[in-house]
Amino acid sequence: MKNGSKKHRMKSGIVIPTAILLFSLALAFTPRTLIEFYYNGAFVPMLRIAKTFVFVVVPLVSATYLLYKSSIGDQLKRVSLNIVWCFSFALYIAILFFVLFSGGRRDYDYSNMKPNILPLISIIKAIKAGSAAHDLSFLRGILLNILLFMPFGLLLPWKVKNRHAAMLYIFLSVCISEVAQQIFAVGVFDIDDIFLNLIGAGVGTWIYRIIVSSVMDGRPTEECRRRKKCS
Repeated sequence: MKNGSKKHRMKSGIVIPTAILLFSLALAFTPRTLIEFYYNGAFVPMLRIAKTFVFVVVPLVSATYLLYKSSIGDQLKRVSLNIVWCFSFALYIAILFFVLFSGGRRDYDYSNMKPNILPLISIIKAIKAGSAAHDLSFLRGILLNILLFMPFGLLLPWKVKNRHAAMLYIFLSVCISEVAQQIFAVGVFDIDDIFLNLIGAGVGTWIYRIIVSSVMDGRPTEECRRRKKCS
């Protein structure tokens, strides 16, 4: 029994520095990521998106996993995971803001474009136009709208344990961001964007539930058990 405990402690001695190294890697690549998204917004190159995923998202996810599986004390683990979550959420909100309100949007004139309140109309038009021109660039816009709120659906449930409250926050955030683009003339209200954003948020929530059921063995967090709000 002592040997097993010692072996477990030796593993933790490697896990914690590795988690810190991964978090530092994500932290080091964050300034460049924010600069790129600030200047390019929704028009950021796909290469930058790929680099952000590899050098920021993957290290943060890996650090979170290692910290959760480590044998450090519950209080220190909770503080460490909260730090990673707060950093991840703040970074995501900053990128989301730049994509929705910054970059090339500031130089584009949306005054001649009318809002769309009919579901699926703009998506169908984009597919028809792209197919006729043999141009698949329209898929980038659809994919970006789905991916845009996927992290929101993934991150929010870690703190908002009530399923209905989380869904309401996500829905309101998507709607407010779409209306704000119209108000500040950096975009046009499109009901299809809301539809795609909600799909992405739903996928993010689904990924969260997979993580809880597999990585965490379906166990609720200590805070959730105290409040008895797990869904």
